[in-house]
Amino acid sequence: ELLALDDAALRTLQAAPSLADYDHFLKDLARRKAHVLDKSGEAVLSLTRALAGTPYTILNSLQAETPFPKIQDESGADVQLGFANFPKYRSHPDRKVRRAAAKAFFDTLGAFSKSYAASLAAKVKADVYIAQAQGYASALAASLDSDAVTRELYDTLLEVTHKNLPRTLHRYIKLKKKLLGLDEIHYSDMYTPLFSDVKDDIAYDEAVQLTLAAMAPMGGEYTGILAKGLDPAARWSDVYPNEGKKSGAYCTGHWGLHPFVFLNYMDTLDDVFTTAHEFGHAMHFWYSQKTQPYPKSDSPILLAEIPSTFQEAMLMDHLIKTSKEKRKTMALLVKQLENIRLTVIRQVMFAEFEMLIHAEVEKGGALTASRLSEIYADLVKRYFGPDFTFDEHDQYEWAYIPHFYYDFYVYKYATGLMAAFAFSEKILGGDEDARDRFIDFLKSGGRDYPLALLKTAGVDITDPETM
Repeated sequence: ELLALDDAALRTLQAAPSLADYDHFLKDLARRKAHVLDKSGEAVLSLTRALAGTPYTILNSLQAETPFPKIQDESGADVQLGFANFPKYRSHPDRKVRRAAAKAFFDTLGAFSKSYAASLAAKVKADVYIAQAQGYASALAASLDSDAVTRELYDTLLEVTHKNLPRTLHRYIKLKKKLLGLDEIHYSDMYTPLFSDVKDDIAYDEAVQLTLAAMAPMGGEYTGILAKGLDPAARWSDVYPNEGKKSGAYCTGHWGLHPFVFLNYMDTLDDVFTTAHEFGHAMHFWYSQKTQPYPKSDSPILLAEIPSTFQEAMLMDHLIKTSKEKRKTMALLVKQLENIRLTVIRQVMFAEFEMLIHAEVEKGGALTASRLSEIYADLVKRYFGPDFTFDEHDQYEWAYIPHFYYDFYVYKYATGLMAAFAFSEKILGGDEDARDRFIDFLKSGGRDYPLALLKTAGVDITDPETM
């Protein structure tokens, strides 16, 4: 209805003082006018969106009903394998256990790959249909346009990653293979900790102090708010596991109140990082919702992971600088490398897979199980390099990744961590202006486009040097 107005009337609405809280919304609506259909077209398109979400529902049903076999643990006891415990067993210190877990898991997905492929193909077809109906050149272009991101950013991310694979992931795999003393390194070996003997028992009170010490360069106002939120007495957080409590960790914001952080703290180093991560989200919610009016208070998803991974980066720097044990320092460095491998390089590989499978449908191809596996296998071999031994069942990992149903979401993990590193390096270098710009960035919410907000804060993720 708004776009039915002539351009002059729409510009008048954008400039109206009484509608200042909605000026960015109106500006963005006008920007995307060419891709908004008429009333009847939008009515039909809105009816298809429920159908477009059906493949993800099918995926959840498939995952719940896929019959995984039992494997034997290190003591020879039978263990029922499944989606929930697969990460545990693929990183098991006993190589026989982790290799058995990977083979059993992916062989089972392979046995049901036609069903998983039908589900994913339906999701991709829905993306392509909606994009074409809206007049976009591709599903990728439609997804990027929602954040006013150009195709150039996506292509540059892939190009820079490809260029640097020999000196990053290929080199890391070769080193890990050597340190583990292996003749061959397989998928299951990639998740094996190099320093499994280095373990910390860190109570929540200590985690709070570590997080606050790490964030000290952010200044007293920031750490004061953070300290309040971290204190369970403030009732921002539910810290420990409890009967009936959902697993994992997450943070949710509520305009006019305060963020809520859900943890399942179990006294491990990973839990310390999870705490820092989730309270990074909390600080973002706090600042944006205290600064912006309600219509501008939600930050775009492209920016959501930057404050959380920023706090993780600051924590890692603090722990490495204060570590007094060589093996502990080395374990922290490996943890950092693994974080980069999984958050940047792995997600970029996923992003390229998404791009290729959507392009396959757009050119009239069919996403059969064999075609999906072929595309995925080619990517794994290219990204992991010459020292990685590819097993036949590795080609079915695509069926394990629910993020392929999230409409080109995964690249945002990579750009988020890159931006977080760019911010943390400047602030840890003593740049107070960078610190103030970062806090202003947290306060910005959704008042402008993501790339514009980042550039104002001093970080340009379209620049190959940032990547």
